[in-house]
Amino acid sequence: MQAATGPVMSPPAGAVDIEALDRARTGDADAFGAIIADRLAGCFRFACAVLGSEADAAEATQNALVAAWHALPRLADAGRFDDWLRGILLNECRMRLRVRATAPAVPAALSPIPPGAGDPWDLDETAALDLLERAFESLDAEDRTILVLHHLQDVPLAEVAELVHMPAGTVKWRYHEGRAALVRALGAGA
Repeated sequence: MQAATGPVMSPPAGAVDIEALDRARTGDADAFGAIIADRLAGCFRFACAVLGSEADAAEATQNALVAAWHALPRLADAGRFDDWLRGILLNECRMRLRVRATAPAVPAALSPIPPGAGDPWDLDETAALDLLERAFESLDAEDRTILVLHHLQDVPLAEVAELVHMPAGTVKWRYHEGRAALVRALGAGA
């Protein structure tokens, strides 16, 4: 996976323009396009972080935005547009993960540090990011999703539980287990 540029952010890029949203809900594609333009990069970065693949992330983002356009007239609370959009995107990412799980696995080369690299903790930024990326990809998809939502996007664990449709206690446990697995994977790669 190539790292998406910039930090992983929530889909929202600012408060949604309620007037534009009302126009979009009545079928104004330009108004919807303007709302989405501010959120597209964040949606893509989120999908990349969850899926670990830019190609899958692009497809998931596109499918989520089409689904959002079709479901927009049924959006009950305009003030929660960004949470609603994030939920649609998360569901699309989960569908991509299910499809991927049924496809035959292709083994990846796991050489965490190039031979002769010296002290594994004395890495340049590119090698360190590559090591972190491989460690992150080694996590279970659900753990990766929970870590992205809570740690990188600052979504409270109670809201993460709602988004991933799990009990709050399970989400807390998986968050802590995912962090521990990430630390172990980083240690094994070093």
